[in-house]
Amino acid sequence: MDKPFYLEFLETLSARYQLPDPSRTKLWAMQTGFKGQKDFEAVVQEVLPHGWRILHDLNFDHSIGKIQIDALLVSPHGIYHFEVKNLVAECEYRDGEFYNLAKGYKYQNYFAQMKRQNELLMPILESLGVDVPLVSRLVFINEEDTVVFHENMQDHYLKRWQIKPFLRRVAQQQARSTHYRPLNVDQVTLALIDKSVAEFAQDTYEEQVFVQDARRGIICPHCQASIKSSEINRFAIECSRCGGYEAKERAILRTICEIGLLHYDQALNSTMVCEFIGVEGL
Repeated sequence: MDKPFYLEFLETLSARYQLPDPSRTKLWAMQTGFKGQKDFEAVVQEVLPHGWRILHDLNFDHSIGKIQIDALLVSPHGIYHFEVKNLVAECEYRDGEFYNLAKGYKYQNYFAQMKRQNELLMPILESLGVDVPLVSRLVFINEEDTVVFHENMQDHYLKRWQIKPFLRRVAQQQARSTHYRPLNVDQVTLALIDKSVAEFAQDTYEEQVFVQDARRGIICPHCQASIKSSEINRFAIECSRCGGYEAKERAILRTICEIGLLHYDQALNSTMVCEFIGVEGL
């Protein structure tokens, strides 16, 4: 599962610039969400039936704007839509809303979000000729049982330990199904990938204004300290702060990738690289 471009951009920028609190909070939330999606993928892969396909982080254009979908499972007799929540703080669901237990504030209504995405996904699937049921579930992936329900919503969500039994049950039901003509799973999967829009295609990020003030040069991959010319020899760099060691060629290639991320809206060239890294670094 690939890391979202915006997350890579923010992580690269945060290593070279002290982001303001709102951007740091956003970065933490994105990292937490990505870890949750990675954990979900790992659990699903353990029981994924042969020939089924799982797609992650899909973005579709719609008349109301872009729709982001955490995961779609394509199976012969159904499409399963999952919205993955990695809630770290303890919360409760009551009176149709999610609340943070410690601070009392209200989260967005994840069930309403999931329902709306289901409604928006239906015409997209129909346009691809998909005529099997679309089933949506919230997934609370955190290993700790952080969500307490005071209402019966069991048909609308899965907790981490319920994912495998759910998928096994679905596979058993589909093995006996005669209600729908089976999908060509690979064909539908490729069509969904083709219809999905690249996450960064037309996006501009508010943090771009900080790029011009970001530290230049090679930084240590372990502690993010700036590497001085005295710490670079012919073959390697050695950080004087943490003692971290990295091959010089690898450090240069890593830094070139970081330049490309930070200046993703520009064509990368040798002049830009030399100015960013510095001649002494090369």
